[in-house]
Amino acid sequence: MAHDGVEDRWFSVFAQDKPDVWSRDAWHDKLGLREDERGFGYGVDELAAFPRLNGEDLRDYSEAVRAETVAYLESIDPSDLDVAPGRSPFGNPGSANRFAEFTIQRTFRQVIGELMQHLATWRS
Repeated sequence: MAHDGVEDRWFSVFAQDKPDVWSRDAWHDKLGLREDERGFGYGVDELAAFPRLNGEDLRDYSEAVRAETVAYLESIDPSDLDVAPGRSPFGNPGSANRFAEFTIQRTFRQVIGELMQHLATWRS
């Protein structure tokens, strides 16, 4: 779920400045979670207490996120890849935004890299 959430926030919030699929389509409700409950930054105790989620619902969320990402990619021109939106994928505005220089092209590299790094955890 966290990996789909990363893709969701980078391409919805960061790249397009719109609500992520998680919030917009109320996936938190569908999965029985709070809107701010995404599994990011959790410690051992928080992970141990995290509810068991339905695999089919998780797959559906993943497919909804990927469909949104593909639609976005198909809608942009190659020149758009060099744009740096100057915002955070986490919705934190301000001058201390470490993502301010990220271009859309770098965002794709970032997300693909994260997905590749964690591929083994999905198959375990």
